[in-house]
Amino acid sequence: MKIKLGELAALSTGYYTKPAQPEEVVYVQGRDLVQSVVLKDDLSPSVPMDDRLTKHLLKSGDVLISSKGSSFPCAVWRGTVKAVASTQFLVIDLNTQNLIPEFLVWYLNTDELQLYLQRNARGSSMLSLNKSVLEELEIPIPTIQIQESIVNYYMLSMKENELQQKLAALKQNFTEKQLLNLVDNHE
Repeated sequence: MKIKLGELAALSTGYYTKPAQPEEVVYVQGRDLVQSVVLKDDLSPSVPMDDRLTKHLLKSGDVLISSKGSSFPCAVWRGTVKAVASTQFLVIDLNTQNLIPEFLVWYLNTDELQLYLQRNARGSSMLSLNKSVLEELEIPIPTIQIQESIVNYYMLSMKENELQQKLAALKQNFTEKQLLNLVDNHE
């Protein structure tokens, strides 16, 4: 079964503000995405709280999708501090229990969907993703059990990739040190 995202969620744009004192609210920006799935967990407040921000505060489970650039990565907000998304993002607030936010993030981050979003974005030098493109996007809704399995497998796959990169760096460092030792021992 596929359902349009606009029927599963309310979509809104991020909020524009500038860093100022007192620093009470996290201002989530594109650079805060890590591996295009999760947001950094060490974000610091950088903007003051005011009445205008209240309706833009993120809730745990909100999905943030980058709406500008050459790709449109997204992530789930699971933070416990007050935060607001910058205008770099569209915020997807799911209104159903039949769709896990992490599953939606996985689906939107697939190569196939990223290509679809790029083709449907507007602009010549910098692409911009229109909210209506996302609202019309049909999302597959497998059972919760299947969604959880996909998310778990995907997260394990990402962790494996991260560990392989660390291992490759360690091997490179080890090889370099061994070769330098070889040079030093032959002087």
